[in-house]
Order: sequence, then C-alpha cells, then structure tokens
Amino acid sequence: MPETHPAVPRSVHAAAASKRGTASPQLARALMATENVWASVEGEFGLLTSTGVAELIGSRGKGRSFAADQRGAGRIVGVRRRGVYLYPGFQFDRARGRVLPVVQDLAAAAREAGWDGEDLVLWLVSPSGYFGGARPVDRLDDEAIVERLRQASTVQW
Repeated sequence: MPETHPAVPRSVHAAAASKRGTASPQLARALMATENVWASVEGEFGLLTSTGVAELIGSRGKGRSFAADQRGAGRIVGVRRRGVYLYPGFQFDRARGRVLPVVQDLAAAAREAGWDGEDLVLWLVSPSGYFGGARPVDRLDDEAIVERLRQASTVQW
C-alpha cells in the first residue's frame, strides 16, 4: 500500500486505492469529507459500543446481544464502523436511560425508503432545507421529522 498521510484515516486510503493504485482528487475529498462527518458525530454525540448501549439502557445482563437485538428489531440505529456496529448517542435519553421514542419511527421510515443506518445518520446530522437549514438531529422532538424524512427520501435529482 502506498505511503499514507497520518491525518487521513486508513479506510479512506484503502477505499481510494483503485486497480491502478490512484484515486481521483474528487473521490479522495469525498471520502475524507465523509470521515470528517463521522468524526464530528463521534465528537458531538458519541458512538457507543453494544456494551455501552446495554449499560446506558440498564440491560447489563444481556451484554452485546441487547444492542444487536434492538438494532435488528428496528428500535435503535447502528452503523458499521471499524468492523463493529456503533450506535450514535443522539438516539438515547441518557438521563432516563432509554431510547428516544422517535427513533423507531425514523428507522422504519428509513428502511421503507431503502436507506440503511448510515444513510439515516448522515441525513440526521446534515443541514436540511426541511428545517430551515437546521439539522434534523436538532429537531428530534419535532412531530414532523418522520414525514420530513419520507419527503427527503423520495426527492428525485
């Protein structure tokens, strides 16, 4: 593998490498921008491990399987990062030790649209015209958020 820049995650270098061993500057910038978004999500909200989710919700006895079961049932959103599922912290009410009620509805609407957990999280943390430029994640208490997601998922370019 060619020499890597220390500020650029290995996943970006690996994904950018094509059969010819080079990537377009546009692809490299896009990959780095995506990695920056994930770093921002982790810094602002945290990305919990499955054990962290179980501890937060109070299901210590179930361990890692609890988060996987909840994700499989569409009750929480997980994203595959660094070879494991991680769970963005914004979907939890940490004070009450529970999942925000809207998460299940958002996850269902995302699935209906053919979105995976990563698509949903990236939509939630990106500024949206549906919210006057605010991020949907900052409006999780807005009753219209699920409908806004459905509208956003059907936009044709």
